[in-house]
Amino acid sequence: MPGTDGASANPIRGLDFVVPTSPPQDSVALQLRLLRPQALIGAAWAKLAALPDVSAEISRLRKEEPFEGAGTVMSAQRYAIMEGKPEVLQAEIRGSVYAIQAMIMDMYFSEWFTMYQKSRDAVERSQILYAMAQAPSRKFIKDTLNMTLDPKVRLQDVKTILLQVGSRGGFASDITWDFLLSNTQALLSRYDSVPTYSLGNTISELATGIVSEKLAGQIKAWATNQTELLGANFTTTVDENLKSNRKWLGLPATQMCEWLNSKVPALH
Repeated sequence: MPGTDGASANPIRGLDFVVPTSPPQDSVALQLRLLRPQALIGAAWAKLAALPDVSAEISRLRKEEPFEGAGTVMSAQRYAIMEGKPEVLQAEIRGSVYAIQAMIMDMYFSEWFTMYQKSRDAVERSQILYAMAQAPSRKFIKDTLNMTLDPKVRLQDVKTILLQVGSRGGFASDITWDFLLSNTQALLSRYDSVPTYSLGNTISELATGIVSEKLAGQIKAWATNQTELLGANFTTTVDENLKSNRKWLGLPATQMCEWLNSKVPALH
């Protein structure tokens, strides 16, 4: 939302969705403005990560920041569009508002898909797809992945959807691989030419995050019939990725978590 210059009107400004009307006065102010949208998303993710069941807490979360602030801005934006008034959602914070709204399921899948279809801005379409990939609902995630089979979805966005959802890890990654293994031919049929470069590279990129031995085995079994798409060395690469990732989880990741835990009390 447009607002006054945070430096003069509110020197102790919190992390919010107000965009100052005046340009940044120096490089530090510019960096803070550029970092703020990512900080808002990070704050939202940190709050969700502490919950065992996000779906059970959605009603409460909608009344807390940064979710309430994002909802207020999004509601104002939708009202302005319906009334034919100038948009109130600034491009600077648009991506963070979309993502945080999707995290608490404040809009139906059909509403997001309609937004995607109507948008003529490539940057906004990417922001919408990123937001859709953040949803906590398994059904919503499956619906988002199914978009890749829809002819109305641009081929260049197929990669975006698969990577945005799959790179989340956890259940979202599992659902992505299950989708890929079950819909290989349907995905391939969307490409007129040999899809090795686009789809094959996307799958290879997803494979860099494999940490489950069971999943790795399923992927390798499936890949034996996909050498044209993935290349002859794909299964070897899966093994190497798995070994490297599990090694990292075994020591560096543990040390990093211990270090963060030791620092958390000092941040309060």
